[in-house]
Formats: sequence, structure tokens, C-alpha cells
Amino acid sequence: MHTTALFSAFMAGLAAASPLSLTQRQFQGNYPPRTTADAFKLVANISTPSNIFDPPVNNWFLSGVHVGAGLNAAILVPTLNTSATFFINGTGRDVSAQFTSIALPPIKFQGGATPLGLRFPPLEGQQNPVNLGLNFGPGNTGAGVVGGLRSPWAQAFTPYPYFIVCNETQPAYGRPQHAVKVAPSAESIPDNCVAVTFLAQCAALPEGVFEGEGVEELNIHHVGAPCYEDVGAIDWSRYD
Repeated sequence: MHTTALFSAFMAGLAAASPLSLTQRQFQGNYPPRTTADAFKLVANISTPSNIFDPPVNNWFLSGVHVGAGLNAAILVPTLNTSATFFINGTGRDVSAQFTSIALPPIKFQGGATPLGLRFPPLEGQQNPVNLGLNFGPGNTGAGVVGGLRSPWAQAFTPYPYFIVCNETQPAYGRPQHAVKVAPSAESIPDNCVAVTFLAQCAALPEGVFEGEGVEELNIHHVGAPCYEDVGAIDWSRYD
């Protein structure tokens, strides 16, 4: 996958999902076919050659590992069944304004339910990479999946210009981890990390996840997201 094309699409100020036929009319070139689903996995796409990881982590999945009460650090995992499932939380107006959040299905318990979401600190004033969290709470707004009138890609975004994945032993109990962070600039990316793009792969939400006691109070506004059927199966040499 071409980093330049993805970065240009990201920086263009990307908005809501739209039918593939409209996308094909809007953009010159050839792009992988997309569809729309209620939920998705986030798949790492590393287009810059790197010897940081052995084995390579291209096409690994975003997940979380427990690091404290209500806190989960984002990491990469190699298998689909251990990865996190996400959905886009926001209204139609939020989608147009890029004001959605990337959420996880709420945790239900007797007497209520707890929201989970992608968490990152404000970009303003940040000079160094910061860990991405999959934590209790609704998730930060300004995160979502692009695709539609202004982008041909089904690609995750946050206010930070870079996602990165790092080869380090923190933060999870000293075990080697593939920690996922967000970085404010190319210059801030450490030598043990590499820039990564996260592409959305279609998935199914657990049945009845938005039903039951306590869920209505969470003020969830679920919208569909653009996604690919199988990111790992895409032959990027066929596309721009």
C-alpha cells in the first residue's frame, strides 16, 4: 500500500461514508472495493520496510492488554479471535464533522452497562508519542474511519497525524509487547517504532449488544462504517 496516497487522503480532511459507486466516480484511479458494516476490526498496514519486528506485524490486529483499573493499553495481536471489535459512535451530523468516536461494545453487568472507547490525550502541547488506550468511558471524539466523498480508503483517524507501533516491553507486566501509540510529528517517532496505518476490516457486533438494562443511558449513536472484507487478502500491487 502506498504511504503517500494514504497520507494525502488522511490529511485532506476526510468525512462520511458513501456508496462505492459514488466513490469510484469521485476518484481517479483504482482502489480496493469497500463495503459498510456495523462493526470492524482495525488491521495494521505498514508500507515502509522495517526490521524492527521479528516476526513482522503487518496485517496484525489492534487489541488491548490490561494495565490498571479500567485501563487497557492498545497493542497488536496476530490473530483475529483475540482482537478488539469496534464501532463508530456518533450521529450523522457527527460523521460529517469528523466528531465521532471509535467505541467498543459496552460491558454489561447486573444493574447496568459500562461504555468503552479509544482514548488519547489532547494533541495540543504534545511533543512526544503517547499510548493509545482502550479504556472505560465513551472514547475521545475526533476519531473514526474515513471513506466516502473525500477519501477512497477505509482508514482509521485521530487528531494525531501518526499512529505508530513500537517494539518494547512496557506497559504490560514486563512482557514483550507491540505497543500502539499516537505521535504528533514524524520527528517524534522513536527508533524502536514505525508509522502504521489502520485499515477497517468488516466484522459483526455481538448480538443484542445495544439492548438491555443500562445500555440506553450510555447515549450510544451507532452508525455503519466503511470497511474491507479481508485486509490481509488485498493484493496492493493491483491498486494505486
